[in-house]
Amino acid sequence: MKQLNALASLTLILIVGMMLTYHPTFAQINQEETSHMLVGKINQQGLEKSPYSDWFNKNYEAYKVKTQELPLDKKALRKLKITIFLGTWCGDSKREVPRFLKIAQQLGVSPSQIKMIALKRNRKSPGQEYKGLNIHHVPTFIISQDQKELGRIIEEPTQSLEADLAKIIQQKAYTPHFAGSEYLLKLFAQKSATYVQQNMKSIGKKLKPQFKNQWELLRLAYILSINDQAEAALTTCQLADQIYPKSIEIWLAIARYSPPKTATKTIRQQYQKVLKADPYNYEALRGIKQLEKSGD
Repeated sequence: MKQLNALASLTLILIVGMMLTYHPTFAQINQEETSHMLVGKINQQGLEKSPYSDWFNKNYEAYKVKTQELPLDKKALRKLKITIFLGTWCGDSKREVPRFLKIAQQLGVSPSQIKMIALKRNRKSPGQEYKGLNIHHVPTFIISQDQKELGRIIEEPTQSLEADLAKIIQQKAYTPHFAGSEYLLKLFAQKSATYVQQNMKSIGKKLKPQFKNQWELLRLAYILSINDQAEAALTTCQLADQIYPKSIEIWLAIARYSPPKTATKTIRQQYQKVLKADPYNYEALRGIKQLEKSGD
């Protein structure tokens, strides 16, 4: 009996060990089986397999490429590098990515020139390929040449994929969707978060017509935070508070992105504003409790 128990214990240890050893593979298979979501580096062949083929093949075959909108030198296209960030869970990606790949194929763009990264719903990927690129909407098509970014098509084309792509490659005037977010990102990159803070009133006045709602700014703040740009994330929330005042969601975001070691007063003030408007707000109540527990 003891020998049987020992054998059973040894078998259990071996099984657990195997599961731990092969955890990444197991997790990936389990994820795809339950959520039908690809994550990380992928290729067209992966999208042509079930269950993704249900939407990929249908949209690829149905799309008629507008060749008249592509007055491009095919030889020059060989220098291009295209990075596509998409979500296999995203309706816009399911529509635009097959179309874009069909256009690329007709232009003679080699598969080796195209890199595709599938993101999770939280806009992250296991290999962190998103880092430093501030991908706030999917799909995002990044067109580059000689290691220099020429432009992006974000979420969907403003005119058509062909016309938008031609403008970017030819370096003609082009404004993608979510222009307000892109302009703010450029300010952070070329100036600084401090510059935006110092000029917030004028920047807010200029950008307000370009934002659809507060959620666009709150999403951008989150994207900045996962790209290790904490100060820019907080500044974005402060700008949102100026453009969309009296928003509980924005006050909570300011508290969330404020540095806990140096801005406890600000954090407490934001939670108190939230609780005045919504006395039972769980996040604010929990935040106040944590501040009291830490003695701040």
